[in-house]
Amino acid sequence: MAINSILIIEDESNLRSEVVDMLMFEGFTVYEAENGHEGVKLAIEFLPDLILCDIMMPEMGGLEVLQRIRGLPETMLTPFIFTTALAERSHLRKGMENGADDYITKPFTIKELLKAIEAREAKEVLMQEKISLALETLKHSLDNRLKGLSDQLLNSDSELAQLHQKTELLEEKLVFQDLEATSEAVRSIESSNTISNLKKMVEKELKRSNLSTSEEKLLIQLR
Repeated sequence: MAINSILIIEDESNLRSEVVDMLMFEGFTVYEAENGHEGVKLAIEFLPDLILCDIMMPEMGGLEVLQRIRGLPETMLTPFIFTTALAERSHLRKGMENGADDYITKPFTIKELLKAIEAREAKEVLMQEKISLALETLKHSLDNRLKGLSDQLLNSDSELAQLHQKTELLEEKLVFQDLEATSEAVRSIESSNTISNLKKMVEKELKRSNLSTSEEKLLIQLR
């Protein structure tokens, strides 16, 4: 990531003006704040590519500014460089432990400042490359997993189709068996009706008085 805009947070007006002039001369877009409160506000408003912040300031010091910056989603990854005097080493160490990216010792020349900015820019490029590589690896892994799931889904669809076909054949068989059973029942009913009709005919014939003895015996046998 190219660094084009820089926020300077410095309570010493002469030093702040000098740094702003040097950076503007080098072609950077520069925002300036005279205290930590204003600095956090400008960081949120303009989202600079880099923040250059003094450690020892009244009201809100550099460590608190760093905590506020790192606690906001829109600025949590913004490169942050402390400017510090030699007597502030203990504060500097604490600042680095809390997420500062680099530091530059006062007083510094424009050459030293530009070198610190270039170093931070190089680290950002390297970080972006690592992130891109990690994302590409993750994408490749996800693609493989999706392909595996797709293959499993195709196999499942094939098995489901086979199961559906078997179910249809079984249903047809059951229907056929039901038809056979129904036909048998109908035949049984028809046979029963025939016998019943014959019995009724015999009953009627027995009631006739003009039958011979041999005919009457025959009709009784039919009953």
